[in-house]
Amino acid sequence: MYVQVYNKDMGNKNYIMYNKGSNMGECCRNNGGRIMETKNYKFWFCTGSQDLYGDECLRKVAEHSAKIVEGLNASGRLPYEVVLKPTLISQASIRQTMNDANNDPMCAGVITWMHTFSPAKMWILGLKEDKKP
Repeated sequence: MYVQVYNKDMGNKNYIMYNKGSNMGECCRNNGGRIMETKNYKFWFCTGSQDLYGDECLRKVAEHSAKIVEGLNASGRLPYEVVLKPTLISQASIRQTMNDANNDPMCAGVITWMHTFSPAKMWILGLKEDKKP
C-alpha cells in the first residue's frame, strides 16, 4: 500500500510504501536513489465531557477513552500511533489543546470523541483555531 504524504521540509508530495502492521516511522521511500526515513507522527485522541456528573464519571470517561485508543493502536490499520490526551471539560482546555496540536510538528491530526453531553459552544473556539486534519 502507498500512502501520500506532504513533506513540508522539501515542499513536495511523496508516496511512501507502507506495509500493513508496520510502524510508519520505520518506513522509507526512494527519492532519486536516496532512502529517506519518515517522521514518526502521532494522532491526538481528545475526549470531550463535562464535570457536571462528578469525578467518578470522569474516571469512567478516561477509562473508555483509553480502551478506544488501545483498540485503535492494536488494529494495525493506522499509519501512526494514537496518543490519548486528558479529557477536555472546559472551553479553555479545548482551546489550549488545539493550539498545542497546531504547534506540535509531530501531531499529524486530532481525533475528537464526545463521551457524554458536551455543549457545542465549548468546542467552537477551539475547533476554529485547529489547523490539523
